[in-house]
Amino acid sequence: MGNSLNKKQAVKKIDKQKFEIVINKVKEFLDSKNEAVAVLQEIPLKCNIDGFNKHRLFSEFLEFFPDDKYVMLYNISSEKQIKMTVVLAKKTGLEELVYKKNNTLNNNMCVSFGIKYLDLSIIGVHAHNAKELLELLQAYEFPNIMLGDFNAGDYKKRYEAKEFVENREFYKKLICGYTDICKGQVTRRMIFPNGFVYKTPIDHVLINNNSELAKKYQCKNVKIEKIEDNVSDHYPIYFKLLCLDEADKSR
Repeated sequence: MGNSLNKKQAVKKIDKQKFEIVINKVKEFLDSKNEAVAVLQEIPLKCNIDGFNKHRLFSEFLEFFPDDKYVMLYNISSEKQIKMTVVLAKKTGLEELVYKKNNTLNNNMCVSFGIKYLDLSIIGVHAHNAKELLELLQAYEFPNIMLGDFNAGDYKKRYEAKEFVENREFYKKLICGYTDICKGQVTRRMIFPNGFVYKTPIDHVLINNNSELAKKYQCKNVKIEKIEDNVSDHYPIYFKLLCLDEADKSR
């Protein structure tokens, strides 16, 4: 919202009501849990119709989540960066709940982070396609958990273009050694002007199948919330991360 995508398409006006619905939903989730983490995509940073100054919605976003009460992780890759992935958590004392993992994949689309006390590497992603993400990850160690909007999935369509088939094959390579706890459920729903409804499973939570990891951690209570289409075309995904390690059970 509020950015020009190309010369042919008109600038989509900022919808404050929609913005506040989303932000209040995130805030309510974080504030209702003792230790909760939110991974968000397409948070606006700069406005390209205003000289690439700070986006009006980003300023308001910071007011909702002030740095004295929340930890906010994101990456700035260029001076003209329009959007980014953001990791959010409440501050829970002297030691912050989440922290950025350096020397790993970090750019405007991806944030690599850890959770205090836990021996886990996690990455929040928003990739253009599976090939792009696979090539980026191959330069680093693959994380224990990958989650977000992959713009890819192992599903079929009635009419499959070459690019779609290639994207699916790269996604299969990407998830080799991982389990998708969303189990291929629909996570995106678009309604076109002609009334056609397009459903896709392109958002995922991927857990590494490493046996030692499974002994320490377990993901449960996976929920894909079917929100109204006029708020977002992507559904929020929730899950609970349990620590099974005896040394960490009290944390």
